[in-house]
Amino acid sequence: MTRPQNKDYGLVFFGLLALWIGIELVYSSGWLSIRAILQSPIRTGPKANSIAGLLQRPHQAPPPRVWFAPYTSFPEPGQVESAWRSGVYDTFLAYPPSGVASNYGAMKLGPADLLFSQASSQGLAQEARLAMDLGYQFFALDLGAINQGGKIAALCKTVPSCQVSSDGYALLPLDRAHGAWIGSLGGVHRLYPDFPQRAAGFRWAGVVLQPDQWFLPAGSDLVIKPGPRPLVRVWARAMSSNALYVYRDADLSVPVASRLHSRQRRIWLSLVPGLGRADLCLQLPGKHPCSPIRLARNQPRREISSLVSLGQVTTIIIQALYGPGGEAIQLNQSPVVPGSQEQAVFGVEIE
Repeated sequence: MTRPQNKDYGLVFFGLLALWIGIELVYSSGWLSIRAILQSPIRTGPKANSIAGLLQRPHQAPPPRVWFAPYTSFPEPGQVESAWRSGVYDTFLAYPPSGVASNYGAMKLGPADLLFSQASSQGLAQEARLAMDLGYQFFALDLGAINQGGKIAALCKTVPSCQVSSDGYALLPLDRAHGAWIGSLGGVHRLYPDFPQRAAGFRWAGVVLQPDQWFLPAGSDLVIKPGPRPLVRVWARAMSSNALYVYRDADLSVPVASRLHSRQRRIWLSLVPGLGRADLCLQLPGKHPCSPIRLARNQPRREISSLVSLGQVTTIIIQALYGPGGEAIQLNQSPVVPGSQEQAVFGVEIE
């Protein structure tokens, strides 16, 4: 019989040592504490004074229709807006186990997400009116994601059946009899006004801009001219081409199209400050050649409403650039948009 070599003893020793360390780690992590796990709050349901507890309904009852505000689409940007939330997905903890019918979770830049994001960008009052018109029963407003959480908490005390949860939501009723509080939202706004727009791509009035190709300078407002038909502007990152998609009216229901002003929408391209001229081309699917567009200091803004492809992607191609003195320049010499660190050649304006 061959006797084990010394190295075999070493392997056995280190194997047993690794097993012992593994057992200690598993035990110390609490994974073996089955009784404690079963008795944890996750298993026993939401606390009665949390938003999930306030929304809890018997299983046989229809789920409540709750609008979580300020509206956030999915996927969220890599930042947490609310001071009450500890992580990007912490909002999901607000949902009661019995379920709710909610506005949260759109992820495909569809008409609903388009409409919800636009309403949210117009302010909390417009968001609440939309929620009421769509038949939502409650407006769960995250007090940690707005600039005047104390004002809303005080308002809640004057609104019948309003409650403030232990996890920082004001649960307001959305019925015609008790909806007068919506008028008190003037001056109250979300901490990051364009948070829903940045989540999965800017969109307005039925126009969807290709994610990661467009930007706003830090601290800039998406809306550059407020009013019944707000005008918004987003800058295109300095790339060889940028893309946008415009919904056809046939793709939108009448109420959605009317709220998005899709039938009267107007779209312009505008030259970035500091550039002398840009020769662009609008490429439509299956169409050759593309449609030339020239932006210059004496005509820095051109309307393209009639040139975009409805229901398909329109690509804006950069063909030639010129500096303020008329000299030809390269794309990497494009000006930096004031207030940002991003270079751009043009922006898109949508009304």
